Amino acid sequence: MFGVVKFVCTFIYILFIVDSFGRRKAFMCSSTVCSLCFWYIGAYIKVNDPTQPGVEAGPGGTAAIVMMYIWIASFILAWSGGPFVVGSEVFDQNIRSFVQAINAAVSWIPIFIMSRFTSDMIRSMGYGIYFLFASLAVLSVPFVYFCIPETKGLALEDMDRLFNKNIAPRLAHSIVLKEARRGAEASMKEHHGLFKTDTNKFDEHSHDENFMKFNTDKV
Repeated sequence: MFGVVKFVCTFIYILFIVDSFGRRKAFMCSSTVCSLCFWYIGAYIKVNDPTQPGVEAGPGGTAAIVMMYIWIASFILAWSGGPFVVGSEVFDQNIRSFVQAINAAVSWIPIFIMSRFTSDMIRSMGYGIYFLFASLAVLSVPFVYFCIPETKGLALEDMDRLFNKNIAPRLAHSIVLKEARRGAEASMKEHHGLFKTDTNKFDEHSHDENFMKFNTDKV
């Protein structure tokens, strides 16, 4: 069931979220939901430890299991593929392959480490491990808000301007997008003006030919 949730959420992210909802909003919303899920699970285990004899899971335990599924769904809907999307957009094409390799390594090495040591951490920290993960998820929200610019709807040629030192990352997207639209409108007007000039020249040339033909026929 866990794998089915991840599979479905991956397609939802690709088809509906990444380009319509945006990267920044998806990251921050995902981190918030993940944090809330971990806070609940940690609090439940602290209050009603299911490993103790005679303790039944009850509705609270069922809710904790549901929170695990909500956590993995919210994680997949942003943080699973989102870093690879942003990494493929913001870096120059000359180093993009190298950066994506580093991105994959930075992503998978911690996952391997956590998979190896999480069981030991749960035994030693108990419910505290969930509070730790919840705190890390909370810290990622201001990091995204202040450090990661939105890339939705921008061409690869506009990415360098997102990281202008004089523009705050949280404001860069709207500023660069307006500049890109103004540039596109100016280019269209210029192109339309040239086309109109060429059309006028064509009309004048056709008029002269018709006038000469009329005079020749008249003679």
